[in-house]
Amino acid sequence: MNDPRNSALLDMEQIEELLFLDGGRGGVLEKFVAAFNTHVPETIATLRAAVEAADFAAINASAHKMKGSAGNLGASHLAGICLKLEMAGKNKDSTALPELMVAIDNGFAASGVALQALLDDIRKS
Repeated sequence: MNDPRNSALLDMEQIEELLFLDGGRGGVLEKFVAAFNTHVPETIATLRAAVEAADFAAINASAHKMKGSAGNLGASHLAGICLKLEMAGKNKDSTALPELMVAIDNGFAASGVALQALLDDIRKS
């Protein structure tokens, strides 16, 4: 398996800051990942409903919320996709929304795999 620390999906500087909070044991990061995995699917569902309703204010708000969560956790690739979705909502641009929703789903899944691999790596050390 590829080293998750070399993943283009993750911002290791941000993750290192979270690891610093408990001396590198990973407990804080694990709690953040668990909360992320619980709450982001709810936000994705809200986004999907907003996209279907062409509710650009809700798209903007939900994408902004998810961008912050992803960025704080170090899921930088996902945060970047969320920024694009946020801007589409802000600009009332519906053309990219279907593609961005697919990217959000894929980005969330890929970030979850990378974060879990990182946590597994931390537990082994």
